[in-house]
Amino acid sequence: MRRIAAIVLAGMLLLALLPAARAAGADYTLAIQGGQTDACMETVNGEPLLRVDLFLNGISDDKLLTALSFDLSFDPALIGYITDSQARGQHYLYAVNASGAVVDYPEFILNDSEADHGRLRIVFASAYGCRVETGKPILSLYFWMMSELDSGTQIAFSIGSEIEAESVKRSAQNGSGSYVRRTVGTDLKPYTVSSPTGEGTPVNGIVAFHPDDVQYRGSTPYVVFGYRAHTPRLVVTNADTGDVIEPRCYTAVYSHNDAPGTATVTVEFRYRYSGTASGWFKIYLPETAHTAVENVDDGIRLTWDPVVGAAGYVIYRRAWNLIDDGWTTFERWNNTTETTWTDTKVYAGTRYQYGIKAYPVDPMDNYNLGMVGPLKTTVRITTRVLNAVSGSTGKFTAKWTGSKVFTGYEVQYATDAAFTKNVGTVKIADAKTYQTTVRNLKKGTYYVRVRSYHVFEGTTYYGKWSNTKSCKVK
Repeated sequence: MRRIAAIVLAGMLLLALLPAARAAGADYTLAIQGGQTDACMETVNGEPLLRVDLFLNGISDDKLLTALSFDLSFDPALIGYITDSQARGQHYLYAVNASGAVVDYPEFILNDSEADHGRLRIVFASAYGCRVETGKPILSLYFWMMSELDSGTQIAFSIGSEIEAESVKRSAQNGSGSYVRRTVGTDLKPYTVSSPTGEGTPVNGIVAFHPDDVQYRGSTPYVVFGYRAHTPRLVVTNADTGDVIEPRCYTAVYSHNDAPGTATVTVEFRYRYSGTASGWFKIYLPETAHTAVENVDDGIRLTWDPVVGAAGYVIYRRAWNLIDDGWTTFERWNNTTETTWTDTKVYAGTRYQYGIKAYPVDPMDNYNLGMVGPLKTTVRITTRVLNAVSGSTGKFTAKWTGSKVFTGYEVQYATDAAFTKNVGTVKIADAKTYQTTVRNLKKGTYYVRVRSYHVFEGTTYYGKWSNTKSCKVK
């Protein structure tokens, strides 16, 4: 049997209180089987666990337990209560229904909300009662050891005060009975570690990461740089058996995990295992945000928000035409102050798509440690020239230099040069038309401008507004 570790008794035993409890006339004694810890070890799903059996002595088969509650205390630095102990645990209570017949599942509650602080609340309850089988524990709980201790070290638990139980004695004829409330005494015998734990078994461990803490590019795990040290939770398995190894069975040391690059984690096994294992993950700079593209006089201009920690930016571009429809690394420069760039190598009527990513300072393959922001698409539309605007009674006529490459034009007018007052827009869906007359206008001064638009696969793209001209309408 595997050697185990144990709890140091640090003033937790309340054995000195036992005489007082029994002097009060307690009928029952809550006892824990003591002795050598090796005799109480079990293997559950490949895990060596300490089984703690709880007995209720002084109660016989002709009595039914209707209620019992107490606190079982332990040292959380040295022993850990298994949170699904209710599922693993063995219980020997027999629940009885209103007719006195035994039902399959007695009702009991293991409240482990304070288990991290070394206190476990245990409550037994049933609407009609739970029969105790003489000589068997009322419940078996499971614990694992949190450290390695020497031979001769004692394990002990303490029982909380104000332990009370209700019992009922039933008549054999009609099942009726009377209830009696009694205080329960305690009889806790400490365990003793019989031998040192020794070295753990060598294990070939595989280090992976909790799926909620990392993302993947193919098989590469990564996190996005958050200006802090990143410590994603681990999932360590035994390569030979496939079993998950509990976190208490190893220590993990992270390195190079506070900046973009490749972070590593080294796992050193302990307790029942020995040896080391390692893993790694990438740390990427975050995506560029608020990227925008727009047509300007000399090309297509891109703008984006700066990325903290960036040493520079990379522009990716692809174009839909007969020659080039794939992605290219179109531009790269080591400049973190500029967050705008104009693509001048563009052709009218061609659709372009752009992606921008930041790269960090000085790691190897640093261009691959950025996150491309949302892709932005537009069509290169050249800027129109507004040649003339003439006003007359209730109308004006605008003329411009057109282009048959695009779908059509928009003529916009307003009563102020900023185009915020009395704004109107006229759409002309004929690229061969280079002038228009706007009618039914009130008297005043009007400012006019024009731009091309182009419809590509159902999406409308717009060019930059032309120069502005004004006229008087009578």
